[in-house]
Amino acid sequence: MSKPTITLAAAAVAAAAFSAPASAATCADMLKLALPDTKITTAETVSGTFTPPGPQGPGPGSAGFKVPEICRVAGVVSPKIKFEVWLPTSAAWNGKLQSVGGGGLAGIISYPALALAVNAGYASASTDTGHEASAADSGWVDERQRVIDYGYRAIHEMTLKAKAVIDAYYGKAPRYSYFNGCSTGGRQGLMEAQRFPDDYDGIISGAPVNTFTRLHMGQLWTAHATLAEPNSVLTRDDLATAKWPLVRQPFALETSLPGVFAVGDVRSGSVKRVASAVGEGSISIAAVHQVLAS
Repeated sequence: MSKPTITLAAAAVAAAAFSAPASAATCADMLKLALPDTKITTAETVSGTFTPPGPQGPGPGSAGFKVPEICRVAGVVSPKIKFEVWLPTSAAWNGKLQSVGGGGLAGIISYPALALAVNAGYASASTDTGHEASAADSGWVDERQRVIDYGYRAIHEMTLKAKAVIDAYYGKAPRYSYFNGCSTGGRQGLMEAQRFPDDYDGIISGAPVNTFTRLHMGQLWTAHATLAEPNSVLTRDDLATAKWPLVRQPFALETSLPGVFAVGDVRSGSVKRVASAVGEGSISIAAVHQVLAS
């Protein structure tokens, strides 16, 4: 019985057909992309300088961000999760996704971080987490679904949509996917690791705002403890007359002992300790002046 034979040329053709990715799409094609619970609103080629949409105040990025040639895809996931995916050209893409986090209460697309990522060769994604950082959209905190979106769902949905966009645009999935965030972005990274561990191959969670409820209750307690005692607030005159330049070179560090702070006179280089009244939650002006004068 004769054995079937496969020529080298036929094997090469078969291997190429098996391994070749689906045909890559154009940037304009992304506008027609159908994704669950999602509407693609923008698909445009950007090169050179990207100017964020909407009014821009003074500060970094107000003049735009330098970017290589990219396909910028923007969309909305129901109910109101805005997201963007930035895609370098096939030749410039390093084959990886780097999603980026937000800060504070989010409400914005993180354009500076997107620009850094695509300049390094990554495809990148960002989301406003389902609301806008504006007085006009302040009511989101009273909508349970949008609070959930801010808490964790928006980053997961952004990730799923970003991977789908990448697959459609390049004809293949990213080889590796990373999440990079700090502060609120750090918390978002921890949420991803805990709730959706398969979303990313690596997560950078810088200064994560975890134990969220406890943290903000602590901030409220500190504010109340400080403002409840009028004499505990440093005035401009206090800052101007104190030997210790509190604003320019802060040097008050909480020590390992409860309620004890290290207070430094930067002019003499001395470091002294002063006990604060733990119940009042702050070092009084009088206590600071007493230590510095001694």
